[in-house]
Amino acid sequence: MQSALLNGANIFLAGDNYNNLTLIKTLLCDAGYGSIETFSNGNELLLHLDRQKPDIVISDVCMPQVDGFQLLREFKSNDDAAVSSTPVILCSATFNDFETRRLANELGAEAFFTIPFDAKDFLAAVEKALTRRLHVPPKKAAEGSETENIKLVILEDDKFSSRFLLHALKDLKYEMFTAETIAEFNRIFDEHRPQICIIDYNLPDGDGIDVLKTVKSLDQNTKVIMMTAITNERMIDDFIKEGADNFINKPINIRNLINAIKNAVEGLPRGSAGQTSDSAGGDEFGRDFSADYSDYFINAPLALAIIDEKLNCLRQNFEFDMLFKSCASNLRQADDNGAINLELILNADETENLKTVLNEMKRKDAKTKRRFTFSGGCELKHTMIIKSASNSDIVKNNYIYYIAMPGCENYL
Repeated sequence: MQSALLNGANIFLAGDNYNNLTLIKTLLCDAGYGSIETFSNGNELLLHLDRQKPDIVISDVCMPQVDGFQLLREFKSNDDAAVSSTPVILCSATFNDFETRRLANELGAEAFFTIPFDAKDFLAAVEKALTRRLHVPPKKAAEGSETENIKLVILEDDKFSSRFLLHALKDLKYEMFTAETIAEFNRIFDEHRPQICIIDYNLPDGDGIDVLKTVKSLDQNTKVIMMTAITNERMIDDFIKEGADNFINKPINIRNLINAIKNAVEGLPRGSAGQTSDSAGGDEFGRDFSADYSDYFINAPLALAIIDEKLNCLRQNFEFDMLFKSCASNLRQADDNGAINLELILNADETENLKTVLNEMKRKDAKTKRRFTFSGGCELKHTMIIKSASNSDIVKNNYIYYIAMPGCENYL
């Protein structure tokens, strides 16, 4: 426990399953938390707000009267800033599907845990949320430790596959490089010394085994993940013999690759770059959720995105990114690392028309779908399908819309 301030935090715990409620309360008590109020459903908890405000809420999803999602909506839409800013962690012994986790994320949940959960991860999420809520000074990093981001390089001779992987892994927030040849990889490795290397086996100027040997001879601590479309026992034995830390079959399953990368990062020596950096590892929610979230967007057959009222893309898949850049009137802005905005692919009239459509959909507060055709000054016309969210579906306090190109309707 970091401080007496955290020890005295007011924790509201809601759930109709007595055994789960007791288990979580015992876990919190053993961790040093002393002020814990328990409620059998969300309605009881909400009625108690007049008497006491919590510093954090931990709630089951399935409860009578007011369930976990309704409770989360009530908190985030409350007029009292002290209530609406309260971190809420959702738990469930029943649900662990993508849609449930996506909804929890969009409604503003601090984290989502499936029961039974890892106690260490759960307590870390609680402590992190309370530290931010109560403005507790963070622990000082150990002397001599580094805080710069993890550096990752992808050696892949197929340019499209390389860009696909860059887009798929961007939520990890690592500093990433790509190389199409061994010579280019060697230059990047010598200059940047990445901690994680993802290496294709078949390359135009050699094979991945030779690169693996070179990397391990230069730095045994560098983590290497091999990629190959053709695997056999002898090849796997060679990977192991030369010190590979993992290997991934092609076509790449993004969830498996993200897990392999995270395992590699966890295996880096203590004090390696990125070990104490929030930006390198992501938050507790991101660790629990990002693989499913990325997999959903990447596996969509056509362009798919989430936008806000100001036409900012909050999330888009690779196909949408390529469509956007092919239509953008200002390629420099489209290539910027900042958030992309649909105004760059619309002319002035289309921009105003789209904003009007979004406002109409917002006022109706119904999950309806609309088609919107645009050209942006190009000869070819495109059609996007827009699905409005309910007023309770917010991301960073923005009302959001889901958009897709024809063929992706089932993803909305």
